[in-house]
Amino acid sequence: MSALEAGRGARTSIETWVALGISLERPMTIGFSRDVVDPLPHDAGHLAAQKLVLRLTTAAGWTGTFEAPSDRLDPRHSTDLALTSRHGRIALIDIWNRLDDLGAAVRSSDRKIAEVSGLGQAVGSCWLLVDTAANREIIRRYPSIIRARFAGSSSGWVAALAGGSTPPERPGIAWIDVRSARIRELRLLAS
Repeated sequence: MSALEAGRGARTSIETWVALGISLERPMTIGFSRDVVDPLPHDAGHLAAQKLVLRLTTAAGWTGTFEAPSDRLDPRHSTDLALTSRHGRIALIDIWNRLDDLGAAVRSSDRKIAEVSGLGQAVGSCWLLVDTAANREIIRRYPSIIRARFAGSSSGWVAALAGGSTPPERPGIAWIDVRSARIRELRLLAS
């Protein structure tokens, strides 16, 4: 015990530490933390999706802006990516790693579209959902809501973003899979 009290407990067994915690009525917790010098930011997964979309859309002739402000007077309001097509059309891209509040996400996108449209430009909008079990479940549970909100052709948006064709007029939604480096059509089942 004197070695532990003196800070020389590095070679002490876990069992001894647990027994000490029990005797002191203080629970012991063991866990792994992030590396102190971890070079990856907290949003590395989201950044990977943004990077992929920029790479694919740039190759298709779009010009992209990362974390583009939607309200020039309030830079806290931004969209994941603002793309300008060679046809002069603007597309606001929101990438969702996980949709936690569908209504709030829609309201956020609507606000961004209104802010950018207020500058006198035609603006399209497309959500890219990271292909996760949680996002697939949301799509499975609420197809009529998704269909009502995203009336633009998913395949049309995929063709526009990855191939450079003219984007659909109406808002769209598609899958993004960073592992396979693709944007894929999102097909909705009958409600």
